[in-house]
Amino acid sequence: MSRYNTFKYSEQKYGASSPATLLWALEIDWDGDGVFDGSNEAGLLTNVSVQRGRDFYLKSDGSGFEPVTVGQLSMILDNDDGRFDAFNTSSPIYPIAPGRFVRLRVKDGDDFHPVFAGRISDIRPISSSRPKQVRITAVDGGQALQDVDVSIDIQETIGLDDAIRMILTTAEWPTSWGTDIDVSADYLPYWWASGKTAIQAIQELSDAGLGVFFIAADGSAKYYSRHHISAPVISVTQADLKKDVSVNQPWDVVRNKVSIVAYPRLLESSTDLWQLWDKPLIPAGATVELWATFTYGGKNVPAINLIDPVATTDYLANTLENGTGTNLTGSFVINLYPFSEVAKLSIKNNSESDGYLTFLKLRGQPISAPDPVTVISDDLASQALYGVRRFTLDSTWVQSTNTALDFVNFLKTYLSSPRAFPVIQIEKRPELQFA
Repeated sequence: MSRYNTFKYSEQKYGASSPATLLWALEIDWDGDGVFDGSNEAGLLTNVSVQRGRDFYLKSDGSGFEPVTVGQLSMILDNDDGRFDAFNTSSPIYPIAPGRFVRLRVKDGDDFHPVFAGRISDIRPISSSRPKQVRITAVDGGQALQDVDVSIDIQETIGLDDAIRMILTTAEWPTSWGTDIDVSADYLPYWWASGKTAIQAIQELSDAGLGVFFIAADGSAKYYSRHHISAPVISVTQADLKKDVSVNQPWDVVRNKVSIVAYPRLLESSTDLWQLWDKPLIPAGATVELWATFTYGGKNVPAINLIDPVATTDYLANTLENGTGTNLTGSFVINLYPFSEVAKLSIKNNSESDGYLTFLKLRGQPISAPDPVTVISDDLASQALYGVRRFTLDSTWVQSTNTALDFVNFLKTYLSSPRAFPVIQIEKRPELQFA
């Protein structure tokens, strides 16, 4: 393929022609208004590489599925006129900064093929010896989901796909980036998110449904359930690939001892979830915030139906630390803000005296998983041939033993026999990549 800077739209804008060759479009929203105006930087490209997806279906140690990594775009561009120099106030794209939206596409006739979409993460000269070139690096939306934590209250009987959508909404996924979430047949009796990154929370759900979540080439967030059927778009033969094929050894992918851990959940009766074991001093008129972590049976648990603290029943306050002196309980106001596994307590001393909070507890209904169950399935014939090769899925969102039984039998059948999983070269071969 020719160098990228031979591929342009007429001048620097989209043309109305239908050229016989592939044309590249590199669009960057330099002014940050969220709109691509048609300006094309592809004429300055000298090198580009894209990394997306995952290399393996399973983790090498068999402890679950390999997650899809954050996609990355790396480009080298000519910078003879200082267009991409962050200190060049005369640049037509000044101010130059990371965070701008970028998309790379290929135009074939009247059709556009997305290659990458995301945000710029870095712009810098290649080196002091090559200041006339810059490297622009971009990351896809997976990075945005990795950079934000989400906390979502407990949801009851929620579809796995709805939970993923809720995470994307909480993480403020831009609607302009798009989503494509398969409807899932899996419903979770209880689900919540507490202090995890958005991508981690989604990956846990995806694993529990034997699905896959990824950021597509067009920048959209996609979830494919285990029932997803992808239609082939091109047939590739050995004649097309020549020697550009690598195949794993059979035992690289075989897993013949499959274990699934399930966590059946129980909604317990209302009980004490947390207690304060020291006696903080709260000055007159002051407000302090405390965070309580729920426990039940010696384990951290989520909880619902928390009870607002009741004076004398759930808290006491006195002028002296030993509980004597003047009783200030009636002058203390405690506001409760419950989350899934924790609660924030805002405590105000409305009296004219400094006071000790001598007793404080929280009550509510814990959701426990008292007896996790492990389901194991062995393929003895495969073990005799390849040895024991393990795969374990330990997910808190597998909450049914029946689901674990279905999954373990499916995965044993799928993983116990060798599969080729060929690795073929498609990118940088436009006759195949954009056919």
